[in-house]
Amino acid sequence: MGTFLKKSWVIMFLSFLVAGCAGMEKPWDRFAPAELKLLRADMPQVIHEDLPYAVRVTFQSRGAPPIKRACVRWVAEEFGSPSPSLTCYAYEVSSDRPIGAACARWLADGPYADVSPLFCTHVENVQYGEPGSFIVRIHTRNVKLHYNRMDVYAEYMVEGEIQTTNTVSTQIRVEQ
Repeated sequence: MGTFLKKSWVIMFLSFLVAGCAGMEKPWDRFAPAELKLLRADMPQVIHEDLPYAVRVTFQSRGAPPIKRACVRWVAEEFGSPSPSLTCYAYEVSSDRPIGAACARWLADGPYADVSPLFCTHVENVQYGEPGSFIVRIHTRNVKLHYNRMDVYAEYMVEGEIQTTNTVSTQIRVEQ
């Protein structure tokens, strides 16, 4: 009878475990409907001026929100500017705000610009899944030798309005 009781407890424990896992939150449940979150961007680490590249961006999403375009900017991670603008940029990069925010525009166009102007392009080969991915084709024009990072975010449609994703980065080295 002792073995039967042990087996019953094991079966009951496993039943509760399976039932509990079935009701657990899945990673998608943290997203609002049609939310898109970028995970990473992959491209060659060494790039050259005036050549085409394909950047593969992976993402998580709930549903299949239409991705309209991706926006890219080249960045030099060490700035030669006064600390308020550096603080401004660091806040933007560490948050989920898009790179096109006012702080970044001032840095890109201002006297201490250590970032390229933002450029946006369409995406190709969008594949939804776990994780999903898309391709961004870029051409490296006006890439300075001291740029050492590429930032990218995407714009997608939710209920007729354009939303922006978080920003992901990848390290690069520019060679002549």
